[in-house]
Amino acid sequence: MSISSVKQAWRYVVVFLLEVADYTLKEVSSVVGKKIMECAKWANRFWDTGSVEDAERSGRESKVDAKDLKAIKEEFSTSLPGISLKVVLKRLQESGKISKDVSEDSYRNALNNDGWGFQKVNHTLPLSD
Repeated sequence: MSISSVKQAWRYVVVFLLEVADYTLKEVSSVVGKKIMECAKWANRFWDTGSVEDAERSGRESKVDAKDLKAIKEEFSTSLPGISLKVVLKRLQESGKISKDVSEDSYRNALNNDGWGFQKVNHTLPLSD
């Protein structure tokens, strides 16, 4: 189950509690752990459109295409555990399997949006004797 579908499920829970269980907005917000205005926004959207889904947003198209994402995921599935995204990207860029003009952060964001959880690690290991 993706993160976005879990979010939408909670939005439907809010609508259910308001409509069927006769909860107040204050009670619903405390149950789901969200602000009252956010719960009201979801309920109003459901009553207006019949859905709690967010509207399509405009924005710049991603620099990362599906072919690159597929190549990165395949490389991770065949690599040893614990390998970093930076190493995988360098390996794939040197072999020409992915584009060289896209930053590591763009790839990380695209993978995060696709359900892969990556964190940027900003620490160095201490030197040993």
